Parts: sequence; C-alpha cells; structure tokens
Amino acid sequence: MSPQVTNVGFICLSSRPEWSWAVAAHLTYFINSKHYNFAALQNSSREIAQRATRLHNLPQDTKADGDISALVSDPDVDLVAVTIRVHLHAAAVEAAIRAGESAVFCEWPLVRNSIEAERLTSLAREKGVRTLDGMSQVDKNFFWEITGTKGTLLIEGLMGNNQGFPPTIKFVKAEPSAVLEVVEVDEVKGFSNNTGKAWEAFAGGSGEAPDFDVALIRHRMLDAIYRSSELGTREEHW
Repeated sequence: MSPQVTNVGFICLSSRPEWSWAVAAHLTYFINSKHYNFAALQNSSREIAQRATRLHNLPQDTKADGDISALVSDPDVDLVAVTIRVHLHAAAVEAAIRAGESAVFCEWPLVRNSIEAERLTSLAREKGVRTLDGMSQVDKNFFWEITGTKGTLLIEGLMGNNQGFPPTIKFVKAEPSAVLEVVEVDEVKGFSNNTGKAWEAFAGGSGEAPDFDVALIRHRMLDAIYRSSELGTREEHW
C-alpha cells in the first residue's frame, strides 16, 4: 500500500445507537488513523446511510450511498470494507473486485462455504486486488492446543471476542520435567486493538494481515471438520 492516505468506503455501518461490531472494532480505529480516511458509507438506503454519518459524527464530506454499486464504482474510494451480513458477503466482495478497487476487506467468515471462497480468492488474484480478511473472533469457551518441536501452547478463553476479552496463554517445554508456565501478553485496549493492528499491517506496518488466501484455508479446515464429524474419519485440508 502506498504511503499516502487510503480512502475507505464501508458497506453497511450501523445507523442505530446500539452496540455493533463494525463500529466497535473498525470505526474506533479509523477515526484516529493516519493511514486511512473514511470516505464513503453505504447502507440499505441513502437516508439511512446519512443517518449513520450523523450518528457517528463522520466528516461532512463523507459520501452516503444507498446502493453497493455506487460505492464500489466511486473513483474516490480506494478500498472497500465489507461488514454486511455473511450471506451477502459474496455479492458485495465480487462487486468491489470487478469494479476495479485496489483493495477489499471482508469480515470473517469470508463467504458461506469454501466453493464461494475459492472463486472470490481466485478472482481477486486474477484482478490483482489486495485483500484483507477480518479473522478476529472465535466462539465462546475457546480452547486451542498447539504442539511443536519446542513445546506446547495452551490458549483458553471464556469469551469468543479474544481481542476484547484476552485469553490465558500457557507454555510447556518439550522436556520430561517441564511444567506449564503462564505467558504474559500485552494488555488489550478495546475491540479495535486487534483489528487495528491488522489494518496497520495492511497499510505497510509491522505484523501480518490475513488475506483471502488465509480465509480460504480456514474454510477448507471447516470442511474437513464437518467431514470428520460425519464420516468418523481423520481428514486433512490444505
């Protein structure tokens, strides 16, 4: 991504005062970002989009659209962020890619299944569009055990929003007498902490930003889990 400010167009940002994920995890970061400018907003109608711009005190020059095609074809929008409901992801992402946007962000899950994910990932690669996927959340009662050559990591969390409610992380070395040790992690500063780091990395900063290829792997992993459950067999994914 070039060093200049990137103009972002958001597809579906809540116009209601109630808590919403897109507002808490993304808008909070964008308000103070030096890399991105909130340029446009699309909602179910132009009036509702305008209501959202007023509710969130967005700049007066923020464009308000009631149609996805209008936002993705806007020459002043460099990156399209898709935060609409999952069953509408595929159409919105494809519209942005085919409109010639330089970059597209989409919340996880990318789409409804691995077939759709593979199609959109291939299309983005074909069109030379940079992608970012919001892989920032897991289900409640999270437990993840990672075993490697140096030892085993145990990650546990009571809440699915690990970026807002940090999990405990423990490590045990691959030695007979080793014991579990708690790993100290940085303090979490709101829901935009994790997503903000991904946006920073996407803008050229340090760290990694998961793209559609990473999302495709996760969709294939889910397929393997379903097959294993249905067939009672050990399954692999790639």
